[in-house]
Amino acid sequence: MYFSKKLNDSMQFFNTFQQTQSYSQYVDFCFYVFPIEKLPHHLYVKYEDKIEDLSKELGSIYEVKFTMLEPGKEEQNEIVNLIFRGHINRWFNNQIYFYDELMPTILNEDNGIRPLNESMFLKIKYYTAKFNILDTEAISAVNEHKSKIRDGLYSNGIKKLSDVCMHESEVTFEINEPYIIANFGPALYSPPMKCKFHALFDDNLKVFDCEINESEVLINDNGTFQYNALVYIPHRCENVCEITITFHDVEVEV
Repeated sequence: MYFSKKLNDSMQFFNTFQQTQSYSQYVDFCFYVFPIEKLPHHLYVKYEDKIEDLSKELGSIYEVKFTMLEPGKEEQNEIVNLIFRGHINRWFNNQIYFYDELMPTILNEDNGIRPLNESMFLKIKYYTAKFNILDTEAISAVNEHKSKIRDGLYSNGIKKLSDVCMHESEVTFEINEPYIIANFGPALYSPPMKCKFHALFDDNLKVFDCEINESEVLINDNGTFQYNALVYIPHRCENVCEITITFHDVEVEV
């Protein structure tokens, strides 16, 4: 499986560091995304009058940016690390690529998050570049399978399933051995469709109603196919799971 939970979790972690090319850009990024109404209490009290004046001038507190307060270096570092710690707490886990390599840099001996500095930022950027290679390889591998299916002697159902992108489609499953019937709702890039998989059943098979994030169709060495989907329970995007259906053929109704 190329579009895996590991790849997805890694993408969420490295995404910010893909966007920022330098430590100064990362600092600017933190100031841009930081909501002024969530300032630490002691800083809000210090700048309360200025925040109120800027809010009136700009029409909303949501238009006030942290840099407009002209904070000192120590206060800037406090906000940068507030954003950084939030990012680490949410996305840095032992399932992502290069966790073991990054852990000593990001976490101290007590598993606390070290303060961010330029040296740490550059170390994370180094592994961001390595992750980008893995991400590109995964996309290329999926596209290679898609190209082989498109140009090969396969059924129209397999070609259609391989070709569509059911991103953001809610799907329900019906099991009627030897078939698994998947009813896909409208997707961001594709219309609704119904797929009847001529499936191989085993103890590892697990399907459940969900929402599609990414999907792929792979050709197995034994002549069967795999439909792999990275999914989440609707409205609970943090619960990313994987679904795999191994099948001989699929009938598709669009």
